[in-house]
Order: sequence, then structure tokens, then C-alpha cells
Amino acid sequence: MHAAALRTNAKLQDKTGECDEAILMSVVQVRAFLELFLGLWYWASIRNQDEVFH
Repeated sequence: MHAAALRTNAKLQDKTGECDEAILMSVVQVRAFLELFLGLWYWASIRNQDEVFH
């Protein structure tokens, strides 16, 4: 009985581990996208300021 419970627990932990990994991957992707978007926006705003001032 106890060994079966341990096996079930290990399986559950594997599932949550996969879930955490998937969440982590999506967070990394969202963060990379946001950094790219903010970087482009920042670069565009600097270019626009240059054009306004000159």
C-alpha cells in the first residue's frame, strides 16, 4: 500500500514538474517578446525625437 502511494506521488510530481516547465517556457517566451517589443518601441521613440529636434 505504502509503495503504491509513493509511486502515485512520484507520478503526480512528474506531472507538476512538466506543468511548471511549460509555464516557465511560456513566461520566457512572453518576456522575450515584451523585451523585443519594448526595445523596438524605445528605438523608434529615440529616432522620432531625433527627427523632431533636427
